[in-house]
Amino acid sequence: EFHKNSADIIRLAVFGRKEDGSYHEEICFPANNLCVSSVDIQAVEPVDKNTRELLQKSVTLAIDIATKTLELNATHVATKAQQESNAKLTLQKLEDNIEQETAENNSIASAGQAVADSKALAEAEIIKAEAEVEQAKLRAEAKLIEMKSNVELADLEHTLEYQYQQRRAKLEIMRTSELALIESGKFANMVGALGPETLVHIAKSENETKAKLLGGLGLKGMIISDSNNPVNLMSLADGLIQTKPRK
Repeated sequence: EFHKNSADIIRLAVFGRKEDGSYHEEICFPANNLCVSSVDIQAVEPVDKNTRELLQKSVTLAIDIATKTLELNATHVATKAQQESNAKLTLQKLEDNIEQETAENNSIASAGQAVADSKALAEAEIIKAEAEVEQAKLRAEAKLIEMKSNVELADLEHTLEYQYQQRRAKLEIMRTSELALIESGKFANMVGALGPETLVHIAKSENETKAKLLGGLGLKGMIISDSNNPVNLMSLADGLIQTKPRK
């Protein structure tokens, strides 16, 4: 979503939003009379190398899916057109043969040979029946090729979609793991920066002062204990409620 609307997001951040929701056309700085009227985004890419590579692979995979889909559709259309053309050509040849045979039969009939006429008519019916059978076979073959092409196309689309979903799931797992590591490292650095003496002072301070100190550190509460002062879990909730800062 960010990559898709990055241009509008950056322009809104630079020029500010109007009351109607659109962004201003320019921004001016009175100190040096500098006016900025346009912002051009040259490129947008993730900072993390692994994320950038996985994103590039996902884009490449999506392009491959679209390309292969177009290729299969084009092959299917071309095959269907070729089969129809071959069927029409074969039918035309058969019709030409029928016309030729009919002409010969008419010539024999004009000569007054009744037996030849009967034989010619029988041969014409046989040729016509064979033509109809051949045409039906060609139509069945064309339909079979079309069905096979549709099945192969559907299988390829399902395979590519499954691969894409797997890569997307791996990216999400990596992103969640990295965020968890960042948060745990941030908390460890904060505790390390405070030091044990500061934590002891916070623990011994008054409730209101303790709440302000924890709020300044971005914490809602903390528990400090050792073997001499074990934590009473039964009264822990009441203690947290009592130490909640007043608004």
